[in-house]
This record gives sequence, structure tokens and C-alpha cells, in this order.
Amino acid sequence: MRCVDRPRACQDEIYTQSVRQNQLFKDFYHLAEAPGDRRRVLYVLGLRHPMKFLRGGRALKSVMSRHKPLWEDFSGRYGTRFRVVSDYFRFMEHAVEITDLEPVLPELAGMAGAETQCR
Repeated sequence: MRCVDRPRACQDEIYTQSVRQNQLFKDFYHLAEAPGDRRRVLYVLGLRHPMKFLRGGRALKSVMSRHKPLWEDFSGRYGTRFRVVSDYFRFMEHAVEITDLEPVLPELAGMAGAETQCR
């Protein structure tokens, strides 16, 4: 089913998911590239969706398309070395600890990554 054939609510959910992914990458990138030797931790609610995205094949240019300064910084550092999110994530995953807050805050568990009937 093409996106234009989907109900409006599904199109909105897909857009919202894309925005979440873009922000997740931006946060991961800023932590991974931060100077110094401080501990870098990215907190998420549930690991399934964030890790699927970070290990996935979404194009970096698409992820950063609405963040021109981020794209300019990234491409200035790496040029065309990385094409998709997983390429960069594999290269830098050692630099950032990804911590799931669901066990600590179970009352928020339902808010993150709710399953959708849209796909």
C-alpha cells in the first residue's frame, strides 16, 4: 500500500515516527561526537524501535534533511564515508551507551513505540 492510499491517521503516524527517528539520530550524533572523555548516555523508552532504526538502512541524507546545520557538520567531518544510519551507528556505537528507561519508569512504557496498524 502506498502512503497516499493510507488513511490520514496512518500518514500522520508515519510522519511522527520519522520525526522521532530524526531526533534520535541527532541526539546520538551529538553525544558520539562530543569532545572529551565524559561518559555519554542516550536514554530511551524501550530499545526495540530505537535499535531497529539505528541498525537500519534509512539514508543519512533523509534523516538530516530538515537539519541543515547537522548535515553540514556531518558531511564536513565524514564526507560520503557513510550512506545509511547503520553505517555510522556501527562506527560510533562504542562511544554512546544506550539505556532503556522502561524498567525504571514502567508507567511510561506505553508511551514509547506504540504499535500501529498503519504498516
